[in-house]
Amino acid sequence: SGDLSLGSTDPEGRLTISKVQNDLSSAGGFANPHLRLNATSTTNTNGFTCVAYSVSTLTNYGWTAGAQRVSGGGTDGAFIFRHHSNSATGDERFRMLSTGAVEISSTNGNNLLKLIPTASGSTSIIFNTWQDNTNGRNFAIRNRYSDHGRLEIMRSTANDSDATTAVISFDKYG
Repeated sequence: SGDLSLGSTDPEGRLTISKVQNDLSSAGGFANPHLRLNATSTTNTNGFTCVAYSVSTLTNYGWTAGAQRVSGGGTDGAFIFRHHSNSATGDERFRMLSTGAVEISSTNGNNLLKLIPTASGSTSIIFNTWQDNTNGRNFAIRNRYSDHGRLEIMRSTANDSDATTAVISFDKYG
């Protein structure tokens, strides 16, 4: 039938990998995974190890999902989804950083949504409007934990480099 089974004699798909689940409190998932895509060499800041999901019999149509090396030291990486439409490199659509920040991008490169955890006791959702930072007005919704959960709707004055300023605030009393 052409099916392959590892760790079992009964394949349940084209490829079946069977093994006991890892205990995250001891062995962890990274040390003893069911399947590992292992890089045999590294490329600083843009090395990408991924799985490709084809949507056509033609080359370079579909999605890739994988880990991208985002530093020269190799200790920091991002998990990325890329869409490919007749393109080997594709367009990034989703990025999760090791900090927990999440970015969702559009076709023209704008970050449609950024969820950025902060160490200051606040959580922000940032909505960006322009990629080139010349005409953009960025908005944010922030929960100010340090101010007893005050909710703020904020906007920047000019572009992505400008700080956002609260334009509407709701305190714990409404």
